[in-house]
Amino acid sequence: LHPNTNTTTETETHKREKERPSSLFQSPLSSSPSPFLPKKHTLFSSLQNNKMALSLANAWIDEQVLKAQGSETESSLVKIKDLFQRKLWHQLSIVLDEFIKLPLFDEGSYLVQLYGNFLRHFEDRINPLKLVLMLIRIVKQFPDPAEKINFLKTALEKQPQKTEAAILLQTTIGHTELEANNVQETKVILEQTGEALNRLTGVDPTVYASFYLLNSAYNKVKGFIDTYYRNTFLYLQYVPLEAIPLNQQRSIAFDLSVCALISEEVYSFGEILGHPIIKSLEGTDQSWISELLLSFNSGDIATYDRLVQQYQAQLAANSLLVQNAKLMNQKVAIMSLMELIFNRKADDRVIHFSDVSSTTNTPLINVELLLMRALSLKLIKGVIDQVDQTINVSWVQPRTLNLEQVGQMKSRLSGWREKVKNLQDFMSTETTDLLN
Repeated sequence: LHPNTNTTTETETHKREKERPSSLFQSPLSSSPSPFLPKKHTLFSSLQNNKMALSLANAWIDEQVLKAQGSETESSLVKIKDLFQRKLWHQLSIVLDEFIKLPLFDEGSYLVQLYGNFLRHFEDRINPLKLVLMLIRIVKQFPDPAEKINFLKTALEKQPQKTEAAILLQTTIGHTELEANNVQETKVILEQTGEALNRLTGVDPTVYASFYLLNSAYNKVKGFIDTYYRNTFLYLQYVPLEAIPLNQQRSIAFDLSVCALISEEVYSFGEILGHPIIKSLEGTDQSWISELLLSFNSGDIATYDRLVQQYQAQLAANSLLVQNAKLMNQKVAIMSLMELIFNRKADDRVIHFSDVSSTTNTPLINVELLLMRALSLKLIKGVIDQVDQTINVSWVQPRTLNLEQVGQMKSRLSGWREKVKNLQDFMSTETTDLLN
């Protein structure tokens, strides 16, 4: 062609073809690959690292199987090796969880080695909640609280936030912080996990149990009796009693009993007396507190006074009971008042101050104060007549009844049924002519 024409030369065409993007995912303005596609060398490196990690884990479990020949852990390790090599991650997590729970690992540092040399290489392939439950048992073998916290925080960084696994890790960190006397950090964790739990549904019971256990431990340290009492019972609702060690059951039962006796909110003792955990105190040197609870529940002041004399040394050894002795005397008097009202028939609820005084062992001059206290706590409803020195009770707070009280209710219902029948017979006889 003539050199002066405006047609495209071969050199220019070749140049434009070089500038044209070779892929739809490559921008014509840049020669760099699309961010939507993985870099080949990064993907290859990641696969290589995973392969190397699994190879290291396989070598370690092989070594452990050889070392365990003839021991009680041999069969478990052989099964773990088989499931690992077949990459059956769910089944492997179940067997590993059972293996970690073996009593022989209650001491030592074998579980730490198990995690560092084996579990961590494939932890991202295991159910997150199951993994965290295993980590909680593993972390107990760290001797230093700071190491425990660092280990758990590292594990927390690998979990999506505000999930069951993350919340369980946070509450476990909270327990460790509280053990290290970092009360303020524990409070922050409780606030964060409490908000996260409120937004979740279908949460596993172990997560709730850990949260309420931490909450009760925090309130015990702070001395908040009523909130400790409530949160401990919530904890017991989410954990099977047999899953709690016997010594811990006894500790919880005793602490709950003390709280019930000195709390300004607890006037129904049926919840604690009816819970199986209270039976853990039977046959121990702390069983006396169960007797005190029974005397409170029945409002039996005579028995209460006898027990106070009988267990004077045990009561004096507990600072909380000593500090709240006056409150306990008032509570048992109020319980005696409630029992007096309960034993009255529905049409016989006008009670004289003198009857209250003799039943509750309260001086006559202080009876009105006792009644006002019961009214203010909303344990009873009624009207005080200062002139006639009486109280007309219209309602008493429902309580958990023992067998004797249930028997009383049965006899009252029988009497009420008889009255209704008599009224029916009377109406049918007297109104025959009118109805006809």
